[in-house]
Amino acid sequence: MGSKYSFKCENCDLQGIVAGGPSAGFLVITQTGYCRKCNMLIDYDTEFRCEDLCQDDLNTCHLCGSNNLLKWNKGEPCPQCGGNLPQGKHILHWD
Repeated sequence: MGSKYSFKCENCDLQGIVAGGPSAGFLVITQTGYCRKCNMLIDYDTEFRCEDLCQDDLNTCHLCGSNNLLKWNKGEPCPQCGGNLPQGKHILHWD
């Protein structure tokens, strides 16, 4: 079961509700990243645990379809401005 947390940069407007790194559910493994096309912090699919799911959707932004993603993990600088991007409160569990 994966978890999502709120993140908000202290210097710019970047924010998101994401895992903050690698996460896994029953059918999918995800990674948090920054989409350079839509300038959003997202969790993107890196591996499907079910062969019936479309493998073409891996490592792409679910918002715009771009594969221009920068892997990001909590504790690293904000991918947009280099500022502090602290983890906020727990928002939800997913599976």
